[in-house]
Amino acid sequence: MIKTTLYLLIGIAFLFCNVESQCLQCTSENNGDCNNPNGNGYSRGCEGGTAHCYVRVVDGRVIRGCQKDLSTEVLSHCSQNEDEATCRTCNSTNCNGGLFPPHRIFCHHCDERKEDGNCTQKIEGTPFPCRTYQANDQCIVRQHGDHVIRECLSDYEDCSKEKSCQKCDSHGCNNEEYKGTGTTVTFSMLVIAGCLLMTNAFY
Repeated sequence: MIKTTLYLLIGIAFLFCNVESQCLQCTSENNGDCNNPNGNGYSRGCEGGTAHCYVRVVDGRVIRGCQKDLSTEVLSHCSQNEDEATCRTCNSTNCNGGLFPPHRIFCHHCDERKEDGNCTQKIEGTPFPCRTYQANDQCIVRQHGDHVIRECLSDYEDCSKEKSCQKCDSHGCNNEEYKGTGTTVTFSMLVIAGCLLMTNAFY
């Protein structure tokens, strides 16, 4: 009886230690949910039995994991809180969760080239964090041929070169009905009408 109780206590202690030494481990390069993970689906154990976690941004991508995986230089940079917008450490179970960086913008994403839906009409759904973190990012809606696309400026940096591309800088602001298509059609019709009038003037 004593031996059974001892084994049970050891088993409970092992499970407790295993749970207490976990961090979220993922990268947004492979899964966009890593920008703002919901729950502990990415929770994995860390070697060494301590929950020393980190979350950082590298080339616009969010990476979460155990501090032991960081180089001494990077860990020192994060631990000193030199730039909490791009790197943060913490020392408790799955403490590296939540939106990161916390102030990043949320935009609507819709692409008529890939989806059956109509991206021209007003979007009623929930906006999501931009796939790539970029300071001062914005939401955009643009036209590509006959298709309307809603995304982040960090997804398409040539926006300023196109008249059809509209920018805004608040959460979910690219949800309004896109009227650029109608304007383009009207302009084209005016050009055609003008050409016909000029042609008739010479005959």
